[in-house]
Amino acid sequence: MHDATKHFKNTLSSLEKMLEFRYFLILLSFTLSLDIFSLVVYQKNILVIFSNLNYENIDIVYLVIFFIIYSFFMTLFSPVSRSLFQIIVTGLNFYKKQKLAYDHQELWIVKKKALINKDTFLLSLVNAKEVENKENEFQLNIAFSIGLLMLADYFISQSSIFHFIRGLIVEYNGIKLYLLTYAGIIFIGAICVLFYLSILPNQLEQIYLPRKNKKVTSGTSIA
Repeated sequence: MHDATKHFKNTLSSLEKMLEFRYFLILLSFTLSLDIFSLVVYQKNILVIFSNLNYENIDIVYLVIFFIIYSFFMTLFSPVSRSLFQIIVTGLNFYKKQKLAYDHQELWIVKKKALINKDTFLLSLVNAKEVENKENEFQLNIAFSIGLLMLADYFISQSSIFHFIRGLIVEYNGIKLYLLTYAGIIFIGAICVLFYLSILPNQLEQIYLPRKNKKVTSGTSIA
């Protein structure tokens, strides 16, 4: 019981951290989308536009169109595209589902047992895990979107914010160059890892649930 309670608290703590990370991902996807839209409509990146921004330059029609396109891309196009990628990866046998780890059980089985036995504590663990899984799926959808947006921003124009940041790195010398380069490599690497994870087929939903140890008898040992 103590191990289960500890795991439940760790799950809630991890969920809080993920909620903070999701805001960063959303902001990044929004920034990249806005940059691509600005390049298509104005042939300028968002840094140039915002540096000369005033109320007279704001076109409400374009602003509304951008929000419609962004909403469509994030809520429909990206999730559907990700599902298609997962189907392709599964069909080509690039990925094999992992077996359940020790002391883990399939989530739907545990939930069924909890509902049948009316185990409120176990059901609370299942509910927390389901919320965590939904948050993971949400973040992976955004990560997939960011991967697509980064590719689009890179290839759409040499004036994109992606190329602008790369130009800054080239101009800097000394310690600034190393810091920017390493930060850029780590950031792009993290996005690539998230993008890779996002196209993998959904693994078996499992939950950590310690097995009951067998009673020790003479001539036997704990399994």
